[in-house]
Amino acid sequence: MLQRTVIENVNGYVFGLTARQAERSMRIGSFFHKEASSGGGDLLLAAIHGSKFTVEGYTDSFNSIVGFMYGTIELKLFNLPKLLLLPGMVMSQPWLVVSVLPASVVLDFGRARVITTLTKRIEALSREIQELANRRRKIE
Repeated sequence: MLQRTVIENVNGYVFGLTARQAERSMRIGSFFHKEASSGGGDLLLAAIHGSKFTVEGYTDSFNSIVGFMYGTIELKLFNLPKLLLLPGMVMSQPWLVVSVLPASVVLDFGRARVITTLTKRIEALSREIQELANRRRKIE
């Protein structure tokens, strides 16, 4: 248990460093474009200026995508040892697996449907809130 806690803490720390580095490169890259001397450097700022969102809004969206990807990969990696136990369980108690596995799959499918519906509604509301906040920031 201690080993898992240490690995999760190190993993979270490394993720934080990587996410902040990606955020800094996105923010700096949008303001100080490398091709500014060739005349195409203001293209990104012009695109942001004409949109409903600010650089902060784009960065927040980027951070949420990176966080979601990190969470998904971490969940899959930590669930892999549990999946490796499944063949041994099938061999030792086949009737238990045959009776419980279909119910587990149906419950998981239903849970996924509910989560998908809720996630879509939350994302729509979050986009609307972010649009309003960005509009307010541009006015300020």
